[in-house]
Amino acid sequence: MVKKETPINIRRLLPVLIPIAVLAAIIIFIALPLPEDFLSLADNAVVIYDRHGKPFTEFTPGITGLCTPLTREQIPDEFIDLLMYSEDRSFYAHCGIDAKAIARAFAANVRAFSVVQGASTIPQQYVKRRLNIRRNNIVTKVFEMLMAVRLTAYSKKSDVLTAYCNSVRMGNNASGIGRAARMYFRKEIRNCSLFEFAVLTAVIREPGISDPWHHPERAEAKAKAILSRYAKAGRIGGELYSNAMNASVTRYTAERLFNAEHFSLSVFAAAKKTAGGSVNAIYTTLDPEMQAIAVDTVRDRIAHLAKKHHIHDASVLILDNRTLEVRALVGSPDFDSPEGEINGVFMKRQPGSSMKPFVYATAFENRVITPASILPDTERSFPSTVGKYLPRNYDERFHGPVRAALALGSSYNIPAVWLLNTTGLRAVYDRLHALHFDSINRAPEHYGLGLALGNADVSLMELTRAYAVFANSGMYRDTSMIRSITASSGKTILPPERVSTRVFSRETSFLITHILAEFKYKAAGFGIHSALNMPFPVAVKTGTSKDYRDNTIAGYTHNYTIGVWAGNFSGRSMDALPAAQGAGLIFRDIIAGMYNAGIDIGRADMTPPDGITPVRICTLSGMRAKPECRENIVEYFYADTVSGVLCTWHSNGRVTMPAEYATWLSDTGRADEAEPATALRIVRPCEKDVFSIDAAINGRTQEIELAAACERKKIEWYINGNRYAEGKTVYWRLAPGDVTIEARSDDGQKDTVHITVVRR
Repeated sequence: MVKKETPINIRRLLPVLIPIAVLAAIIIFIALPLPEDFLSLADNAVVIYDRHGKPFTEFTPGITGLCTPLTREQIPDEFIDLLMYSEDRSFYAHCGIDAKAIARAFAANVRAFSVVQGASTIPQQYVKRRLNIRRNNIVTKVFEMLMAVRLTAYSKKSDVLTAYCNSVRMGNNASGIGRAARMYFRKEIRNCSLFEFAVLTAVIREPGISDPWHHPERAEAKAKAILSRYAKAGRIGGELYSNAMNASVTRYTAERLFNAEHFSLSVFAAAKKTAGGSVNAIYTTLDPEMQAIAVDTVRDRIAHLAKKHHIHDASVLILDNRTLEVRALVGSPDFDSPEGEINGVFMKRQPGSSMKPFVYATAFENRVITPASILPDTERSFPSTVGKYLPRNYDERFHGPVRAALALGSSYNIPAVWLLNTTGLRAVYDRLHALHFDSINRAPEHYGLGLALGNADVSLMELTRAYAVFANSGMYRDTSMIRSITASSGKTILPPERVSTRVFSRETSFLITHILAEFKYKAAGFGIHSALNMPFPVAVKTGTSKDYRDNTIAGYTHNYTIGVWAGNFSGRSMDALPAAQGAGLIFRDIIAGMYNAGIDIGRADMTPPDGITPVRICTLSGMRAKPECRENIVEYFYADTVSGVLCTWHSNGRVTMPAEYATWLSDTGRADEAEPATALRIVRPCEKDVFSIDAAINGRTQEIELAAACERKKIEWYINGNRYAEGKTVYWRLAPGDVTIEARSDDGQKDTVHITVVRR
């Protein structure tokens, strides 16, 4: 009898096979040789120069910032002993990871119910820095530990220690203890005292908050705490210990250094891509003085805003309008903080009302309105893909009839939404694409009319670059951070030539600049004590996103355009803080800092170009002023839009506004100022208006408002003779052709307008 073979049950073997496979994978991984340059920190340094040709940082594998590489023989043994006692006491005994330290840290953290103690060895710390491991989770930690074992297996401990000492971040754009000793103590590392060794060790642990320039008291306290533990362990004593504990931090004046880590990382990556290989030097557009002003301002303001309003992060971009070169870029307040490596300049967030100028500019350019046109700021709804959209102003008030210039300057929401709806979503969307808002990459109806209020995620780079178009009379040009690159072969490589294109006319750009720079247009919305009230003309606009997650401000003078974002990288809301009181303070301080430093910022250009005509208008009606108009100002118009019609709102010593504002006037206790509406009149659309249908947009959202003024409550609407709807205000979906719109009241009155609808 033949005995049947029993099939192998793979599932039963899995508990054995999986651990074997994992162990085999770990062994193979550790057995793989390291890259040849993993510890070669002093080779192939890439020097980065500022716009004046002065080096401000360098990149070496594993190092960011200025560095003075040392050999093991140049590093004092006394410092090594202190460092290892503080950071890795079993350095010469473990295999790259310290099992006992891991157990101690685990027990301490469990007892405290929080992370109070770490167990990373010097090889682990080096691996994390060398490979730029940013996230802390179980996967990255295991990988870090395996790499540390691999590093220890293939390298001499002395080489690992030397590489660590040369690469460790020491604050203030410095890496390595050699550079730190020169910077903080004005001496070579071999000439430093035991106390100074302890200070350097403290900086290694907390480079952002224990450096002896900006935090001398903390640096001294941390250093003496390290020395105290060192003495209790019996490593030092007597006069040496006494002298060290009696020493204090010498308060050398901090050099006017600037941190430009985010800028450096960006140009380094771009240069490698452009050169197609290794690079020796990068000559950039960065201005050291402007960068220092921006960095100092962000740190000072965020320190204050964090305490009062829970704002912990901010970013700044400064562009030179004459060349569109980046003069300063601050990605975060502190690169060494947990989220500090995030570059907020390229992060996509909602810009809020700082998008409104592009809606108004498109409307000006298309002759939909002038700065003196009256826009309705009354309660109203607009069509959207999810029903009716009811925008509200920041102050939760309605302001009635508002001139366009005042509505933009004071950042009223309802007029902006009304204007986008009237101008056309597609028209504004196309203009934003011409401005290279590449982040706005979904169909127009996805954003809807909320686009006027900044509901689309864009980067600070995109926003600031777009504002520079107004400063440059309507011409768009891409930004640049690199002037030239020296490849390893010695060849000089120039970046691609940047081409200028026109997005807005000179006249439109002037009108926007005029409105954004004149504080008289902002006073109603922001108050006379606002940070936006500058001592000289600066065209500026703020934006605050929904739920107060983002503060944005962008503005320009003749020579520079500046963008600022403030908020939290985590997305946490701020304490109901508007941009004028958050990012606006950073913007104002940077402008003031540049001005006080003698930088020629050039005031916003307020000289009207040819094609712009000044006209004295009534501030209430926006029409040409007449003697009865007590409040009047000079406003600017396109020459071809100047009207000779005198104000009709002031007559016989009284004010009479159009009937469409009757409800608002009644709510504000001024019902007698409303025009008698006994006669039925269509107020929107107007006779001979032309509307267009865009095939790329969902037809359900392409509607126009039909509005009538009349005391009668019942109004019926007819489209081309067919009954359509009932109500004083309704919406009609556009259909191509010549259209007759008729309104009929219940007492037999009629009014008719004729419009044309075309396909695009």
